[in-house]
Amino acid sequence: MNDLKKHLREYITDAGPILEKLKIQVEACRTETPGDDILDEIFRHLHSLKSGAAFFQLSEIEQHIHSMESLFADMKSAGGTRQFSAMSDRLYQGLPLLEDLILYRVLNSDGGSQEGESLFPDKALSEPKQGETIDLTLFEKQLLREAEDRGETLFRLCVQIDPEERLPYVRSYLLLNNLELHANVIRSQPSLDNPDQDFSSLTFILTSDAGDDPVFQAVNVDGILQTSLVSLDYSVFSDEDRGEARYSETLIKESLAPVIRKVELETDTISRLKDTLLEMKEIVLPLPSGLPQRVPLLGLIKEMEENLNTVSLIPLTSLYPNLKRFIEEAAVGINKKVVTEFRGGLFGLKIRTLEIVSRILIQLIRNAVSHGIEFPAERLAAGKSEAGLILIDARAVGDSFRIDVSDDGHGIDLEAVAGKLNMNAEDLKDENLLRILTRPGFTTSPKVDRLAGRGIGLDLVNHDVENSLGGSFSLTSRKGQGSRFSIYLPGQKDLLPLMIFQMENRLLALPKRNVAGVFPMEESEIVKKEHNLLYYKLSGSELPLFSPGGMLSRRQSSINTPYILVLQHLGRKAALAVDDLVMEKEVPRENFFLGEQKEPFLYEVTLSGEKADFLYLSPGLIG
Repeated sequence: MNDLKKHLREYITDAGPILEKLKIQVEACRTETPGDDILDEIFRHLHSLKSGAAFFQLSEIEQHIHSMESLFADMKSAGGTRQFSAMSDRLYQGLPLLEDLILYRVLNSDGGSQEGESLFPDKALSEPKQGETIDLTLFEKQLLREAEDRGETLFRLCVQIDPEERLPYVRSYLLLNNLELHANVIRSQPSLDNPDQDFSSLTFILTSDAGDDPVFQAVNVDGILQTSLVSLDYSVFSDEDRGEARYSETLIKESLAPVIRKVELETDTISRLKDTLLEMKEIVLPLPSGLPQRVPLLGLIKEMEENLNTVSLIPLTSLYPNLKRFIEEAAVGINKKVVTEFRGGLFGLKIRTLEIVSRILIQLIRNAVSHGIEFPAERLAAGKSEAGLILIDARAVGDSFRIDVSDDGHGIDLEAVAGKLNMNAEDLKDENLLRILTRPGFTTSPKVDRLAGRGIGLDLVNHDVENSLGGSFSLTSRKGQGSRFSIYLPGQKDLLPLMIFQMENRLLALPKRNVAGVFPMEESEIVKKEHNLLYYKLSGSELPLFSPGGMLSRRQSSINTPYILVLQHLGRKAALAVDDLVMEKEVPRENFFLGEQKEPFLYEVTLSGEKADFLYLSPGLIG
């Protein structure tokens, strides 16, 4: 699955529960004024949704939440008055529209396509008639002139999205991102600035300095039903300075359903594949050491495990193109000039971690652009370059990761911070300063804009870093030189969840995903069937009773244990009579090794080079 689509899907998935919480919390505000902790949480929810909308350039959502935040700030100031209840009503009335914007319009773009551009075909991949002109803006014409001067080839690319694609706008956005990485995109139709359009088919005007190969590489993604690439003469667009326009085009390639080199894998699918490999290893390990197939099979299993480890983590660099665009647009929006530099970031993060990190980076970037970087005239007066610098430097440090977001602006205004607190600026060290800046509602900004000024951003960052990611957060700021926020994250361990229990006076462990449930044991529910085999009746089903040695029969000793553990494997279910439930434990897969087979389905376990105090029970016990 493409990185952008994963992030957008995560954003939409997370937005649902947040919106439900907002409804409950704002509804409560309509009858009484809650405590500051509830109000801070409402603001945190709104700000979190707005940060995600900004990252995905969902401007309508971002602007709507911005208005809600302004209303909420006034509402919070009016606490304990009649106005508080009235403002709560207005805020509550804005939530259904927000829900519609996030959960429905983004997922189900159904607007009509724009008309009036002769260059862009409607639904079919039809070709323009000879003599038609390409009606581009002056800026787009200038881009074409520059591309022609560089000797680049001009193309028109027509693409039809698969009708079964659930998120055509996201697929189109992915396609545009891919094209921008490989070519120079001049124009797209329909425009991706507005998600409320029909994205079943798209047309791109683009140039390339390496022929058509990069273009085909960019469109080689899933969800594309048909493509058509045509080479155009630069004179195809109208330009009075060039005299009478000529029209010349050559069909380069037309294809249906291009070959897909990428496969979408959800995180739980990867975990299941890894568990399957573990079971394969259980089968291979007991084979005689002299068997020629044993070593190659173990080698193949190890290679598959390594390959799955590569696809389960997404590099931080996948965020860089959108972050760069966000920085540029944020700076232009407040008349500042900023250049961006990225270093490192090749390490992989889990998708959920990556989504939170992207939210953190967006907020730190907002602060840097709004509060840190000076206006061009101020920078020139201070002897700096006209454009400020924002540097994102990410690297692995042992088993952990460090991400720095730095700017070369004027640094944090210690006098302003000290003035708000009635203290001396000399007493503000970096660590004390960070604790102050992350207080909910603290701000020194005299005005509120789309980027910052509400006193909630760094509080959100601190909450995400410490509570959501289990990391830490630091600040270094120097007057006239800039600021650096550093995020320290623990390593992204691939964990194997285990259920550890006591059975027949031994500690045993099972993969947690193979445990369907644990129930109190009721001896009256044990029934004997053919061949004296024992079954346990549970919720209308009769499950075969097992011990580590196999299925139990009446000839064995009576069963008197407090719990029944339901084991599931390959569509089968069985019951284990266990003495005690010890704990649930997550162990790093890279440190988990099966050792000597003690019994047909029991193995010794080595954790980080040391023998574990439990045995591993293979789910294959039940067939």
